[in-house]
Amino acid sequence: HELAESLESDLYILPSSVHEVIAVSSDMGSPEMLAQMVVEVNMQEVSLDERLSNQVYHYDKDLRKLTLATDTPNKRLDGIVAEPPLVYDAKEKSR
Repeated sequence: HELAESLESDLYILPSSVHEVIAVSSDMGSPEMLAQMVVEVNMQEVSLDERLSNQVYHYDKDLRKLTLATDTPNKRLDGIVAEPPLVYDAKEKSR
């Protein structure tokens, strides 16, 4: 919150790895563009056991609330989506 206040801006939070999280002003770009950067860095630079997420989060300084800003699929090293879709057909009985 102190960073958001000092920047006088909401923040985008980029989970870089278990060792590092990056916070940038929301003026730095769209969440989708930042998420693409996170995906590229994760796939090329961060070992699988140290990855947090391919998502970008939004911190609203006025509400003091952290929310998900993107819905980027997490991918395995071979590029295949590593998680089931988050939207299910209501006609399915169960998973």
